[in-house]
Amino acid sequence: MELIIRRYKAEDLDELINLFKNTVHSVNAADYDEEQVKAWAPEEIDRDIWHRRLNRNFSIVAFAGGVIVGFAVLSPTANVEMLFVHRDHQMEQVGTELMSAIFKKAQKESMKQLTTQSSITAKSFFEKMGFQEVEEREQQLRGVELTAYSMKKEF
Repeated sequence: MELIIRRYKAEDLDELINLFKNTVHSVNAADYDEEQVKAWAPEEIDRDIWHRRLNRNFSIVAFAGGVIVGFAVLSPTANVEMLFVHRDHQMEQVGTELMSAIFKKAQKESMKQLTTQSSITAKSFFEKMGFQEVEEREQQLRGVELTAYSMKKEF
């Protein structure tokens, strides 16, 4: 599978939102209950908020065969805000390639470390990418508690 990674464009928005919702409701549902999944990825998502967030950060999109198979977002404060891989493309190195692009950007910007808030589902992936758990915590999202992990990677 040939993977192409490029910066986010406005025309990607709807496909990214759908990928996010579908991934949370299928892949992450293995580690979170229905109420938690619905709080994390509700049916209605504010497109304007997402577009602004994707525009103001280093947001990249992975394509295979002309279809979006994943995306990642790095903030100027060195936080990996999002990294999602399409449910049909798990374990195909999409996440690894996206994270490699994030690492290159972070090093180019002289970031000394990266942080992220990982789900239970993604924790082992981040550990394989060199992140270490700082703290396990419960976070509130739309009135529902979800287990998350504060993680960091030093360069």
